[in-house]
Amino acid sequence: MTCFNQVTRTILSTAAVLLGAAIFSTQASAHVFDFMHGQRAVPGSDLYALGEKAMDRKDGKVSYFTNGKGRVLKVLATRGDNGTLRVTVQRVYIPRNYIAETHNETARAEKLYDRLSRVAGSSQGKYALLTDKDGMAAYQYGKAVAEKLDSEK
Repeated sequence: MTCFNQVTRTILSTAAVLLGAAIFSTQASAHVFDFMHGQRAVPGSDLYALGEKAMDRKDGKVSYFTNGKGRVLKVLATRGDNGTLRVTVQRVYIPRNYIAETHNETARAEKLYDRLSRVAGSSQGKYALLTDKDGMAAYQYGKAVAEKLDSEK
């Protein structure tokens, strides 16, 4: 009888582990897919609007946007076989009152912030599309600011 009880427990334990693995692996695979190809954009959302603009402009390749308040977005978009739009967004922030190590760097941050504000002010919508040159420069500068701020103790 004890052998039968051990076999039954082993079978039930194995079934529970397999059931748990099946349940969690399907959810994890969706998250991995989102990580690799971007979040699924819902029509009518800001994410969808950004993805559509990126698809229209450069077929989903890297496009840069700003809200005019120091936020710079790097957007990549892909359209799936079933028409689903997936969008990846990376964000950086350039503070208006950023104080760098030198006066020239502080002035550069202010000029960049003001230029982003002008571009956003002249466009319609929540985010304005930047040129590749301006967008890449602003995004790289925002990354440098973030790294500098993160390294401070």
